Amino acid sequence: MALAEVTTEPELLPASLVAETAGLTPEDAEKPWRLLARGPVDEAAADVWRNTSDCVDRLLDNPPSAAGPLPAGTAARLVATTALTVFPTTLMTGDDAPTDGADATPDTVHRAVAFIEANADRDIGLAQIVAAACVTPRALQYAFRRHLDTTPLAYLRRVRLDAAHAELPAADPRTATVTEIAMRWGFAHPGHFAAHYRGAYRSLPSTTLNQHPDRSWALPGAVAP
Repeated sequence: MALAEVTTEPELLPASLVAETAGLTPEDAEKPWRLLARGPVDEAAADVWRNTSDCVDRLLDNPPSAAGPLPAGTAARLVATTALTVFPTTLMTGDDAPTDGADATPDTVHRAVAFIEANADRDIGLAQIVAAACVTPRALQYAFRRHLDTTPLAYLRRVRLDAAHAELPAADPRTATVTEIAMRWGFAHPGHFAAHYRGAYRSLPSTTLNQHPDRSWALPGAVAP
């Protein structure tokens, strides 16, 4: 599907990425799908699309922050997820398979969690987590809701957030920035990262960054080397 159909940008949104984001099986991903409308579902959805487009444009206009597969992959999935949220499509319809509920077991969660925690620094998404858990996307979603009261991608985001949280106080605030660390862990939007961080740790990431153990250079009268 051409992004030109829904924006003014002459880019392509890969069908495989959209199918992965929608949580389709490989068989379902081969089926044709289409937009059910030419525009977002409402004005609020249009605002979300515009804000997402602006965010990704700023990221791509800043090559250093977009360097590496994790930030680029996160930005691509952000666009695909937003598109599926704000535009009605035939991808988001259909009945659940009976086996999905039966496969939503603790073992499914354990396999997925182990994979996420071992690969959080790589460009992974729902398709890779599903493959590691050996179940369907819907079964994986059910398992996480039933046993962890969250979703696989929300769990991945929290693991990455914890990793950034651990890195921030160990980083030197004279040379490191919150944005660089956030990007390294797949957070393409600094404002969203700050909001998630504040919600999880009741603090701003900039405050944590400035908790570097060696603060002697910041004492009154000291001169930074």
